[in-house]
Amino acid sequence: MKAAALWLTVFLAWPATPALAVDYPDVNEGLWQRHWTTVKDPGEKKSDATQSVCRSRALSRQSFEEAHKIPGCTYVKEALLGSMYTAEIRCELATTRLVTHSTALIKDTAVHTESVTTYEPAMSGVATESDTVDEKFLGPCPAGMKPGDRMTAEGTIQHAQP
Repeated sequence: MKAAALWLTVFLAWPATPALAVDYPDVNEGLWQRHWTTVKDPGEKKSDATQSVCRSRALSRQSFEEAHKIPGCTYVKEALLGSMYTAEIRCELATTRLVTHSTALIKDTAVHTESVTTYEPAMSGVATESDTVDEKFLGPCPAGMKPGDRMTAEGTIQHAQP
């Protein structure tokens, strides 16, 4: 599994769900818009994307629990102080160790997450990856969308796999 795919799985599941080691606050169910920016070093290669996802608390909880079970990964620290969630995640992938430090400021209608991942040794030429994700609650999911379905910035709906 590529490091970016692994991190994306953990990262996207995490902000809207209750953690296993802490009592993570719930956020509103419905349509959430997510904009994330990634900077990979060396070279400060920047990318960003926006999409929306239809969320339910049950699906978010399930996704988060699955993220905690990714083979080779361990949540070393997790804490919740008020609305600030922090985590340190360590993964061993083949010959590379990933260490991620993340913080998320969580409110009912918005989540701001910042994460930094280091790769030792570098993986696919990347030594450090910084991610910033801003999420905002848009309201109820549109007709035809169910929890887990995603909508691209262009409005195309991608249905979740059953």
